[in-house]
Amino acid sequence: MKKIMLAAMAIITATALFAGEETIKQPYSEWARFNRYEKENKALKDKNTPPPDAVFMGDSIIDMWSNVIHKEFFKENNYLGRALCGQVTIQMIARFRKDVLEMNPKVVVIMGGTNDIAENEGYTELDDIAGNIMNMAEIALSNNMIPVVCSITPAGEYRWRKRISDVPNKIAKVNAMLKDYAKKRGIIYLDYHSALADEKGAMPADYSGDGVHPNLKCYKIMEPLTKKAVDEALKQYELKFKK
Repeated sequence: MKKIMLAAMAIITATALFAGEETIKQPYSEWARFNRYEKENKALKDKNTPPPDAVFMGDSIIDMWSNVIHKEFFKENNYLGRALCGQVTIQMIARFRKDVLEMNPKVVVIMGGTNDIAENEGYTELDDIAGNIMNMAEIALSNNMIPVVCSITPAGEYRWRKRISDVPNKIAKVNAMLKDYAKKRGIIYLDYHSALADEKGAMPADYSGDGVHPNLKCYKIMEPLTKKAVDEALKQYELKFKK
């Protein structure tokens, strides 16, 4: 009888909490930062403007590119940046519906993983990092969008977390998994790493101020590679989904 009473009290307490006037905020809403692009997304929907050709999902490397350093590249090509500084791949998955699917692009460019290796949200196995990126690609394909899977860009170390060792090798291992996945699935692998890395697998000093984040010179190298990959993905879209 005592156990029944305790169970009943627990149910009543839970019901009271969820029936209150104030909704309890779910922790992941702040963790994933759903609100970053909420106003911009709503404005695009309200204006009923044509959808972007490509949405770029990622971390600070895309965030700085699309919103600060050379946002003209995105505007000129009808691309939409939906990246967030510091994010790991599981946070990107959490945002994927709101910031990618609901924007209805033809192509999704996915770049992530460096913050996972840096352990921004704690340790993550390398195959899980690659798996999270593959999951986003599969979500895109199941929603009639063509994914472009990007390599992780080179880094020799993370200045904000220098205890992380063997960074170039970890990046290379994740990139190898992504490249193999893209080949098997017949989708585009955008290899920034080979174009940017020095002989040690790090980012050259004249491409970055901190060894991780590209500067304008570096983005200028990345841009033609990006446009070529997105253009190829748009052709795939026409063949696959516009028959």
